[in-house]
Amino acid sequence: MCDKLKQIRSLPLFEGVTEDQLVAIEKVSQCRHLKNNEILFNENDPVQSIYVVIYGSFKILKQSEQDNQVIFNFLGRNEVLGSSVARLPMPRYTVSAVANEESCILKLSLPNFTLHFLKNPILETRVHAQISERFVEFQEDRCLSNSLVSQKLAHFLLRTLDRQHESCRQQILIPLTRIDIAKRIGSKTETIVRKLSQWTKNGWLKTHSKHIEILNREALEKVK
Repeated sequence: MCDKLKQIRSLPLFEGVTEDQLVAIEKVSQCRHLKNNEILFNENDPVQSIYVVIYGSFKILKQSEQDNQVIFNFLGRNEVLGSSVARLPMPRYTVSAVANEESCILKLSLPNFTLHFLKNPILETRVHAQISERFVEFQEDRCLSNSLVSQKLAHFLLRTLDRQHESCRQQILIPLTRIDIAKRIGSKTETIVRKLSQWTKNGWLKTHSKHIEILNREALEKVK
């Protein structure tokens, strides 16, 4: 069971929102649990709902013309999914969202998201801040497109780490496979394996299965 109100209160997204407003959101929302690799929504689906990640993480991806997956982002706890197109007429999702691990989301219909988020000054500001942050990341990725793999990898790892809550600033909480990292930064899996192995030997990183712990941030800052 999902104690929605408790989960809503626990998210930084809702800090400063009044109790009455939180209760109103709780009444019109649903909790949904997803298994690893379960699809939340597909590219080109009509936007009927907007989602807030309570726990877990999602791959945001698109199919390329060569029928390969291109991963644009990994979004975790406290992130809003689908919000960038919410105000468009007859909106459709421009990407797909797939659970990257066992996850739970708060689901709101598009009208209720508009009413309780986009007409709430605090939540509207935070939703737009997330959208702006992703746009800046996209611009940075374009600027890095011709950079060395080591630079793109260091940039990706540090940026992913910095998007987490301040209390988690050493270990990346989102599970990342070498294959997915390669798809994210546009590299070969073998190259990612080699780079992470070398940086681990250097004492810059520690890997725990799909999790990466940053031990020497200064070294990675010099690389990027």
